[in-house]
Amino acid sequence: KAFRDVEEIESKKILKKTNLIIALGGGAFINENIRNETKKNSVSVWLDLDVKILYKRVKESKKRPLLKNSSEEELIKIYNLRKKIYSLADFKVQCGSKNKEQIINEVLQIYEDRQNHS
Repeated sequence: KAFRDVEEIESKKILKKTNLIIALGGGAFINENIRNETKKNSVSVWLDLDVKILYKRVKESKKRPLLKNSSEEELIKIYNLRKKIYSLADFKVQCGSKNKEQIINEVLQIYEDRQNHS
């Protein structure tokens, strides 16, 4: 609870700035206040990845308290609960078969297209 409270304060503060790329954690976009601030001031992009690949990447991480000692099934459950909210992002990038450079280029293209149509 304390972490989520600080996360909201800091996320809303940084979302007011311009010309930044901000990587919000998966839990941040779940917060309606952060999501509304994102929608108001930013372009949001959901970087979607197959849960099985995601699990391989995060299962050993000490930086993800929610996933500490979690099974793949628990991650799938979290993903399935959250994807409805993640789908509210302005754009979605399927990351499964792409390398980092391809993902970055796709996000940059989304940003450039938005700038050109504003």
